[in-house]
Amino acid sequence: MSALADIERAALGAMLLSPKVAIPVASIDERLVPEDFESLTRGRIFAALLELDEKEAADSRMLRDRLGGDEEARLELDYVLGPQVQSPGNLRAYVRRIREGATTRRAMRAAREVLELAGRGVVGDDLVAAGLELFDGAAIGEGQASREEHLNDILERVVDRADSASRDQKEVGIPTGFRDLDEHTGGLRPGQVWIIGGRPAMGKSTLCMNIATNVAGAGYPTAIFPLEMSADELGERVIASTGKVNLTEMRTGRLLPNGRQRMRNTSEKLRDLPLWIDATSDVSIIELRAKVRRLVRRHALQVVVVDYAQQIRRNPKLGQTEALGEISRGLKTLAMELDVTVIVAAQLNRQLEGRGTSIDSKRPQLSDLRGSGDFEQDADVVMFPFRREYYVRQAGEEPLLEDRDTAELIVAKFRNGEPIDLPLVFLGVYSLFGTPADRQAA
Repeated sequence: MSALADIERAALGAMLLSPKVAIPVASIDERLVPEDFESLTRGRIFAALLELDEKEAADSRMLRDRLGGDEEARLELDYVLGPQVQSPGNLRAYVRRIREGATTRRAMRAAREVLELAGRGVVGDDLVAAGLELFDGAAIGEGQASREEHLNDILERVVDRADSASRDQKEVGIPTGFRDLDEHTGGLRPGQVWIIGGRPAMGKSTLCMNIATNVAGAGYPTAIFPLEMSADELGERVIASTGKVNLTEMRTGRLLPNGRQRMRNTSEKLRDLPLWIDATSDVSIIELRAKVRRLVRRHALQVVVVDYAQQIRRNPKLGQTEALGEISRGLKTLAMELDVTVIVAAQLNRQLEGRGTSIDSKRPQLSDLRGSGDFEQDADVVMFPFRREYYVRQAGEEPLLEDRDTAELIVAKFRNGEPIDLPLVFLGVYSLFGTPADRQAA
């Protein structure tokens, strides 16, 4: 008999001695699930205890009745209730040992599965990606993905959140830092996917970075995956946009003394932001999910920014449309499973540029999302930054004074409301989208 068997029996005995206190400690505080038990039989006993605890007070007589004809479990219960029954005082230590044992068994099983994949001819990046997924699953646990809730609990939470928002006049979700956008959408919500689409030079990467910095600045842990930009380049943009430091001058060493001081002051202010940057290029959706899962576990991550979707490595066995559809579904699954908001930049089709000769003909539409209709379908919000000034200058003309530094944010899809166009300004010298107030202060 293993030492872990004695610990599992001691934990079950402690729960039966003081069920009202001990069962919630084990199942809620310490997140113990039946699958964590080394013995399937003891796992069934714990599952029966949980069922009893939901409906009525659990005791040994009622537990026997609940186990019914499961003779193996009823016999094991005799051992649990023997003279060695422990007090609930050590329950947390018991439960942690049980969970450690479960994690070890899952890791060993994951290692065997990786070896089996290698034996079947899976190699290179595909093998590494599969291993990351398997070992992250081992760390999280088999029973942890179950999220069923009774409707009444959901309704209470929804009503309480809406009442709080109405009373405090605050956004329900995480604020993006753009007031008009937050008022229209209610902010970022867990499980949502927001797409920021645009042709080159429209500012989709800049807008992604601005929102990420705003969110982290408000205290919400955030991660950025700039798939075609180095971490240092992104860091320069974060300093420029936050401190209104001229980006070109910073990169070329032409900052004046006051600009250098502003750069240093901004860097100091940003130092403690809960913002993580992973500039690894050429990642698959499986690798991305594994990276995000680790950040959620280590830092309670709430917002993920990916720049951009078409740079995620595609499944070579699929055609372009099918591969991009797989990426789109993977991003939505990531948001739902890990309870985070995913903001992802996306390229638009080149055909947009040849749609007509007028500037208004260049305004993006949902159908312009490149490669797959799945992006439009899976997204909760689809937005397009649009800069009329860019097209005026492309035509060799000077924009009118009132059009300079202006931009629009076209909210083309909002699953919970109506589309809307919102005014913005674009201060390219600072890599910053903002409000008219930002323009006046610049």
